[in-house]
Amino acid sequence: MAKLPSGTVSMLFSDVEQSTRLLMRLGRAYEQALDSCQLAQRSAWVRFSGVEMGTEGDSFFVVFSTAEDAVGAAVQAQVALGELAWRNDEQVRVRMGIHTGTPRIHGGNYVGLDVHRAARIAAAAHGGQVLVSDATAKLVAGRLPQGVSLRDLGAHRLKDLAEPEHLHQLAIPGLPVDFPPLKSLGASASLPVTTTPLLGRRTAATDLVRLLVDPQVRLVTLTGPGGSGKTRLSIAAAREVAEHFPDGVCFASLAAFTSPRRIWSSIGEVLGLPSDRRAPPGFFEAVAPLSAVFVLDNLEQMDGAAAAVDQLLHATTDIVVLATSRRALNLTSERQYPVLPLALPTEDTLASAKASAAVRLFVERARAVHPSFVLTPSNAADVSQICRHLDGLPLAIELAAARTNVLGPRALRLRLERALDLRGSVVDRPARHSSLRATIDWSYRLLTTQQRLLFRHLGVFAGGANLGALAAVHPADTGSDTQLLDLAADLVDANLVTITDDDGEPRFAMLETIRSFAIDELAQAGELADVRRRHAEHFLKVAERLDRRRVLTTPSKQAGHLFGAERNNLRAALVWASAMAGEGETEAGSRQSLGLALLSSVAWMWKHEDLAEVRQWLEAFLKNPPIEETAAVGRCLADYAETLELLGMPVDGREAARRSVEILQRLGDSELPYALAILGSLEVELGDRIAGRHDLEASVLHARESADRFNLGAMLTHLAFLDMEEENWGQALELLREAVDLSRGDGVDYWATRANNYIAIILGRTGRAAEALELMSTQLQHSLRLESTLNLAILANDYSGVLAAAGLPSWTPVLLGAADAELERRGIARNRQERADITETCAAARTAMSPTEWTDAYQRGHNMTITEALEKAIAAATSPDD
Repeated sequence: MAKLPSGTVSMLFSDVEQSTRLLMRLGRAYEQALDSCQLAQRSAWVRFSGVEMGTEGDSFFVVFSTAEDAVGAAVQAQVALGELAWRNDEQVRVRMGIHTGTPRIHGGNYVGLDVHRAARIAAAAHGGQVLVSDATAKLVAGRLPQGVSLRDLGAHRLKDLAEPEHLHQLAIPGLPVDFPPLKSLGASASLPVTTTPLLGRRTAATDLVRLLVDPQVRLVTLTGPGGSGKTRLSIAAAREVAEHFPDGVCFASLAAFTSPRRIWSSIGEVLGLPSDRRAPPGFFEAVAPLSAVFVLDNLEQMDGAAAAVDQLLHATTDIVVLATSRRALNLTSERQYPVLPLALPTEDTLASAKASAAVRLFVERARAVHPSFVLTPSNAADVSQICRHLDGLPLAIELAAARTNVLGPRALRLRLERALDLRGSVVDRPARHSSLRATIDWSYRLLTTQQRLLFRHLGVFAGGANLGALAAVHPADTGSDTQLLDLAADLVDANLVTITDDDGEPRFAMLETIRSFAIDELAQAGELADVRRRHAEHFLKVAERLDRRRVLTTPSKQAGHLFGAERNNLRAALVWASAMAGEGETEAGSRQSLGLALLSSVAWMWKHEDLAEVRQWLEAFLKNPPIEETAAVGRCLADYAETLELLGMPVDGREAARRSVEILQRLGDSELPYALAILGSLEVELGDRIAGRHDLEASVLHARESADRFNLGAMLTHLAFLDMEEENWGQALELLREAVDLSRGDGVDYWATRANNYIAIILGRTGRAAEALELMSTQLQHSLRLESTLNLAILANDYSGVLAAAGLPSWTPVLLGAADAELERRGIARNRQERADITETCAAARTAMSPTEWTDAYQRGHNMTITEALEKAIAAATSPDD
């Protein structure tokens, strides 16, 4: 690699817009298009002396010595891309973002907030657009390439950045300069892109806008049956009112969730809130200052949704909620707005049909699959009758119109009439619901046998599926991935399945109305039990990819992304596995074994996201004596013990840990050292230091005897921590240095970093404050990449003491405040030793500050995310003169 530019540099990120959809449309020709796209960009990077730092799929990260070079390269690349000829008149559009800053160089790469800022700027752009930060814009003002100018786009909130970013756009001659609103937080950026015009809803949209901007209105609920167009109308209304709210609109799709807790995490994800602000009380603290519209789509399946919305409204003053639900929330502050079916033609004439919103929607969707389709005097009556049969429900009309590529209006009407006769046998379902279901059924019957099979199998996925998951659940005789992709694309074309981009790969999902139908069809076909089992078995394999040993030996953000993307499918697998009542002993045992095996792989990671939920799942599988005490049982008991310890229940935790050790010791399992370490930690917490040391030393001994270098590094670190508590500094240092050497040698950065942090604490406690500060500041930069926010909160406690000893006591209360906020959010109690350490740290730091200064600094930290607080403290420590 070329020598890396240092000091002030300009970072450029680029990627192809909607690459998954291009892949679907271009097929194998996509590879040629991607090669051409990359060649055009690389030529520009080389000409302007850019250093290419990374390429993943269709994206680039390039660093330039000057802002002028970065801008020049972006301009050349976009011009070159604009001149390329693409197959089938497709257009490959690349979005770019540039920021100038002073990132740090570490391990042959750039790290720091400036890198994240550049990436977030690029993510806010549209294909063909180049965005630059204010820092870059100031440097290139008056020195832009000939004909190029800057457009001031104002301040925008970007994901994971605390402060708004002032952005500018490069206006390049001969290329488009007008783009939709940036994909920043707020504005209308989080609203789904709609591909159809809003037909027949102008009056309703106007009514909603009037309600949403009324200062007396805080909650509007759109009610109506599934498929009536509630979501589409909510998007249109929210887009129109976005400019009336300084913080814009947040759209949260909740159809896949049943717990009202998911409201907070879904909104937090859209807003880009750190994980420590995605549940109360941190969530309410984060959104309280906002003036925005929160669109909560699909609340009807959530028990407790009304209470959650009421809590949100009481915790904020300028948030307006626009909800969609098949039933009202029945809150005092609620304004209900029924979404009626589209207007139907009153007569079977061409004039009456043209005046009908239902018919206009049918025609618009028919033209999408059959461009020459025209409403004429000869087909107006058939189209009108189709829309009447479908009760004017938009989803039903769209499904029917999708079939005009193979059926004319008359043939379509006759087949629909036969399908709709089925609703007469359903006496407990409203007519509109029956017509929608019958339309889905009719669309389903038009599929080929293979397409119907894949459609049914897709219904088992909660939150969608990638091709790998589909292949696992779908029969092997489907053929290659290409054939499977073609089948899935057919379902997308029939409007029965949606497609989104999942880290460069297609992800297929269903609207809940359609998914419910697919599951019913699975049951009627006698396939539900087998498909659910295959689904659970596949996600057991996914869980195994998230095993603690595997993830920590190859740390990567991909593991976190995988867990986030598949958490709903993991939940669905656990729901199936835990439904043992009424099953025979063999089946019940099989399900319990699968659930325990899945949890034994992912519980460690789940604990860092939601302690209460992982405790619930562990208890669901451990409450009844397992048919067989397997290694998975022992491992789950160890995770359960640690969960109870974190929740401040050490007595119950010790009992679980003892059972875990007993089982794993009898089986000779590789995770016995882990269980012994947890037991030892609990013994120490309960005051039995002799028993605790015995268990911790036993954990080290077992790891040595089994040549388990992964666990040995961890166990040495745990034992060293006990020596630190007892101020056996020399012995602790010896253990920690061995842990560092072992872990570094095996590529386990996680434990090497943790051990080095403890070494820094010892240095600080033994009068070597400057060395401690340098070492821990460096190690924490690794920890910010590797650790969960829970572990960062624990490390922040330690760093606060190191900072105080090094003459930076003002950061001690800030870090303690941020750590307390994180622990409070998770409901975690500090153990006795942590409380003692903090008391000692506070005593040393308080002497340098007045009580008012301490309180103000603590509150400031309490309002920060733990990541933000640590980054600021590290910056202060490494640049003390700033």
